[in-house]
Amino acid sequence: MSHNRDERRERLKRLDGCLDVLEDAHLRGEAVVSAWVAARLRSATASVTAGMSIADAIEEVFAEQEPCLTGGGPEAASAPVRPPAAGPTSPRVEQPLMSPLNEAGARDLTERIRTATRHVCTLLLEAHEGRAWLALGYRSWERYVRSEFGLSRSRSYELLDQGRVIVELQRAARTSAFPDVSAYAAGQIKHHLDDVAACVRERTAGQPEDRVPEIIADVVREQRACLRESRALRPSPHATELARLSAAIDCLAAMPDAITTAGLVREETAELLSSAEPALLWLGDLVAELRRRARAEALRDRARAGHEYAVGA
Repeated sequence: MSHNRDERRERLKRLDGCLDVLEDAHLRGEAVVSAWVAARLRSATASVTAGMSIADAIEEVFAEQEPCLTGGGPEAASAPVRPPAAGPTSPRVEQPLMSPLNEAGARDLTERIRTATRHVCTLLLEAHEGRAWLALGYRSWERYVRSEFGLSRSRSYELLDQGRVIVELQRAARTSAFPDVSAYAAGQIKHHLDDVAACVRERTAGQPEDRVPEIIADVVREQRACLRESRALRPSPHATELARLSAAIDCLAAMPDAITTAGLVREETAELLSSAEPALLWLGDLVAELRRRARAEALRDRARAGHEYAVGA
């Protein structure tokens, strides 16, 4: 078992290196995988080939990472975290919040995460909603996931987003099967989850159980294609527009708290919502992209520092 765990960790480390290479290519402005990049990754993954988009390549690597993130016990592979809601569903079915886990429950769930071969993201979501880190004496979620699973804070939140998307689509389809949605794909559609879930609910109604995973995959694929098309149609910002963006963000950051501001809005509520909601989605995409670039820059700096240390030694 220990030998297999070491192999999985080594595999995860190599795939993390693939992500670094792909993110560097993305920061250089490359939209597709070059022959040189594909050759660099070939020893670690055969799924990334020259000519495929950088975005699809990153998704492929995330998909390969999923089974080797933590442990390898078969008992957690089929344990659903949360069954789909029974009865009629609304456009968004809200589940009651989990009660905080006690120490024994948190330790048991943590061990299940460590040994899971599949659905790590939904188990991790259960740990987050049950505040497992507090039950085990950790001061923060970040310390918990780093100490227990070797996950970075940003990677843990990617997995939490993936878990939320999977649970919501599972519930929308009224299925006990886990939809196959990668962390990268979940990050792309999370701001449009209501629309995706509504479409899944409509298309899966009356369909046999064995058709449901394929239907969900089709809906997710179509939504991502629509998002790619809409991004492609957006004009590139000019320097003056970037200055306006910076000023707008500064203005928002200096506003009174949201409750006070909302109290000042009266007749204009519907109009403001119609503008604010798409703006919020766009800002979320911007923050996610800036974080991705910052992570890649930090990884480059770390690699450069390691190289300089090795040369100096």
